[in-house]
Amino acid sequence: METPKPSRDSISDHDLADMRQEVLRWIDRSKEVRKKLAPAEKKGFSARTRTKKLEPITQLKPPPDADVSPGRAVTQEEFFTVPVPSSIVGAAEKKNATKGPKVEAAPKKTVPTSSLARRTAQKSVAVNLRAQTAPRSAYRTQARRAKRKPSVITISSIAGACGLVLVVCGAYAFGWGRYAPPALMRYVPFPAVYAGDEVLWLGEYYRDIRAFEGWQRASGKAATFEVARQNVLSRFVERVALKRIAHRMSIDVTVQEVERQLSGLSAQAGSVEQFHALVSAQFPGWGIEEFTGKILRPYLIRQATLQQLIAQPGRWKIARQQAEEAVRLIQAGEINFEQAAQKYSRDPAAPVGGDYGYRTLSELPRELQGLISQSTKNQLSAPQRTAEGFYVVSLIERVSGGLTSDDRYHVQMIFVPPIVKFDEIMRVEIEQIHVRRLVP
Repeated sequence: METPKPSRDSISDHDLADMRQEVLRWIDRSKEVRKKLAPAEKKGFSARTRTKKLEPITQLKPPPDADVSPGRAVTQEEFFTVPVPSSIVGAAEKKNATKGPKVEAAPKKTVPTSSLARRTAQKSVAVNLRAQTAPRSAYRTQARRAKRKPSVITISSIAGACGLVLVVCGAYAFGWGRYAPPALMRYVPFPAVYAGDEVLWLGEYYRDIRAFEGWQRASGKAATFEVARQNVLSRFVERVALKRIAHRMSIDVTVQEVERQLSGLSAQAGSVEQFHALVSAQFPGWGIEEFTGKILRPYLIRQATLQQLIAQPGRWKIARQQAEEAVRLIQAGEINFEQAAQKYSRDPAAPVGGDYGYRTLSELPRELQGLISQSTKNQLSAPQRTAEGFYVVSLIERVSGGLTSDDRYHVQMIFVPPIVKFDEIMRVEIEQIHVRRLVP
């Protein structure tokens, strides 16, 4: 007798017991997943925002249309149909109605038999739970960020920016920059012109430009901003170069020397008040202090530097050799006096052969008056040293003035000063100065 084969819709008691054990294990794992994803158990959530805990699944209920009569063989599809608990669906609908988009109830799912399919089903359950709680979680995250207080770094950055703005405004309006240390000025871009360690601030820069524009108009020249700007920048750099040269040569212009020069200028103008008015008219916006610091003192430093350079013995030796060479070439007949004057003389009359024309003795250098009065016609003198340099004199003609006037002398002269290439010294010094301009 053949053993009847089991039908497709029936299952044995042994297999049924194994399947029930597998379903119970799957239910336990689902409980653990739901506990981990519950909002009340998440870190950082307050007690007010906790949602209602999920109801544990204690038993499986058959579908409403299932046949539950005793003695009927339960099919595999009916047995493994596990509906989603009503508490989960109700909580999701309530949340979606208040805070997030509407989430439809999860459809009934059938528990698969294979392990890979079961893991896939568990992951889908976890994704559905996250989707239900995501809108409210995002809302709570935004609320926490809105209530977050500013950090210490933010407050420090704001305070530093405010301090920098205050310092820059003080340098613009109140001249605080002149008291700032050089180390600070190397890193903070203050609006100024930097030449070495000296600074020309923006307000002073524009004031000097207006003053030199007025000086150009007073001199009868076309007053242009570009010419005045170049004049201000070049004079500023030259003052710095002069200061460096004078420091190396230990040259100092005292206050007494400056006051003596101011007194002489005031006497020439007529009075101190007239001199002040003259300065204000020539340089609009300037006073005596600006005129002294930017015009008079640099001039005195330049003259003192020139005198010290001229006083060096080596320079006088070279000047004497050139004057003696000019006399030797004239006496040898190799060149005439006019050619020697054009070659060796540093006098304004050198281009015209050193011819001074007819002059009285009082109009000639004091050191040469005795020499010229005792000279004969066409006599060539030896080099004569004066405070400025060496002179070679030739008397062309003497005209007697009679009893009513002084005698007049027609002379030619070669002037050889100590060779001082001061412009070359200034050029080399200016090239060594680092100039940085942060102004228009």
